[in-house]
Amino acid sequence: MTQVYVLHKASTTKGFYADDMSDGFKTQILSENPSHSFSVNTVDIPEPNDDYSNVVFPHHVTVEDGVARILTGTELDDANAADLALFRLNEVRKFRDKKLAETDWWANSDLTMTQAQIDYRQALRDITETYSSLEDAVFPEKP
Repeated sequence: MTQVYVLHKASTTKGFYADDMSDGFKTQILSENPSHSFSVNTVDIPEPNDDYSNVVFPHHVTVEDGVARILTGTELDDANAADLALFRLNEVRKFRDKKLAETDWWANSDLTMTQAQIDYRQALRDITETYSSLEDAVFPEKP
């Protein structure tokens, strides 16, 4: 097991740092993350096993009243599901952003977009309100 400091904001963990880091390094990290704190305790992180199935990620740790703990049971399952959902939603956003970038030139000041172009770009911006996975997303047809 390796003990680490947990950098967090509220109950959300941002990262892990060696528990023997210098005060100067702690100050630097906190200056780069001004709204974050280190947990008042350290957390034991297991050394990765051969298949890395026991690796602890930041979303596996919560901090309550400055005290960090590793999630277990249904809390861990829920955290993994939420992380996967966010990953899938970000895939939709990246694909959407690429499609929007392809049509940015339509909005140049010397051009006037058609209503179909306006509607297309709005539908792209709204797609994350309807779909949360790239596999399920139905993107609008480009006019």
